[in-house]
Amino acid sequence: MAKQARGERTRNALVRAAAEVFDRAGYERANLTTISETAGVTKGALSFHFAHKEELARAVQELACAHSRTAFEALNGRDTTAVQTLIDITHALTEQLRGSATVRAGLRLSGERADADPALDCSRIWLDAMCQALQRDRADRSIAPGADPPAVAALALAMTTGMEVLVRGNGSVPPSGQRPGAHSPPRQWLTRFWTLLLPQVASLDHLHALLPGGSLLVTAGPDPGARSTPPYPGEWYEPTPVESVRGAPWWRSAPNAP
Repeated sequence: MAKQARGERTRNALVRAAAEVFDRAGYERANLTTISETAGVTKGALSFHFAHKEELARAVQELACAHSRTAFEALNGRDTTAVQTLIDITHALTEQLRGSATVRAGLRLSGERADADPALDCSRIWLDAMCQALQRDRADRSIAPGADPPAVAALALAMTTGMEVLVRGNGSVPPSGQRPGAHSPPRQWLTRFWTLLLPQVASLDHLHALLPGGSLLVTAGPDPGARSTPPYPGEWYEPTPVESVRGAPWWRSAPNAP
């Protein structure tokens, strides 16, 4: 029993190490030696659990998909409107991409291993969750008449994953009124994007009640067993959007707002 538990710990350490290496270097540049050294195990122990790099990549993608499914199922089960649920999913995904090397690696591997199992494509899972969220619009009518739900979901996904590309490539994005290079957390940018977008996609009856900064103070956390990250509202995110929206009609100052 102890041997089995030790083997499971070794396997989990290898998957987490592989996620870090794939996230940093990509699939082609990653090698098994670096992964075993990152995990702190011998090359023989790695070979015992994973015979090829492809098997490690699959394990990372499976774990990334599982993390996302768990978070999105919980969000889609809440009693919120279709559009607010979509907003919350994008914030949860942004937080996963910020705090989880596994989810970032899953996204990167989905693009770099186009011939892999489609069921391991994180972006498809994320898009399905967003489309599922918008299906409840049939009951609450929170989407603006004429807005195309599949297009809204696709735009939300592009907006969220695009933030990851921007932050990964630049290290930070500048807030309004500051010079490029000044630090601004991704969720602040996502909130601004929603502030611009909501008057176009949300119905007038629901617009005033929507929270572009998300309705949850805490969203999806980092990998289990990974390095700890600052708790909300820590140094990485200023929770002003949620609090300020509740006290002021943000949508009155948004472009094309009624």
